[in-house]
Amino acid sequence: MLSIRRATPDDLAALTEIYNEAGAHSAGTKMPRTNMKWFRQMPVLSPTIQEQRHIAVYVDSLQEKVEALTELQEETAKEIEEPTPSILDRAFERKLQRKQLHFKYT
Repeated sequence: MLSIRRATPDDLAALTEIYNEAGAHSAGTKMPRTNMKWFRQMPVLSPTIQEQRHIAVYVDSLQEKVEALTELQEETAKEIEEPTPSILDRAFERKLQRKQLHFKYT
């Protein structure tokens, strides 16, 4: 299973170093551009195929949870909208008892 961790100060220092290095190899004042020859020589670290598969499985599981929550939210919104007309109808027809009108607001 994929383990997620927070960025460490070392991670941030490495990113800052890369950012500063890219800036040192950039030209232009209005729209600075990084020197592509330098950029193409930068080493790129990528996860192993196995780790990429773990990442894909993890992202897929998150997507499934998002879809389930979205569906639940839509169902809840429908349920909230549906009872209102029936309560109002009963209230106007005087069929709604006073004890049924207790709502708790938090």
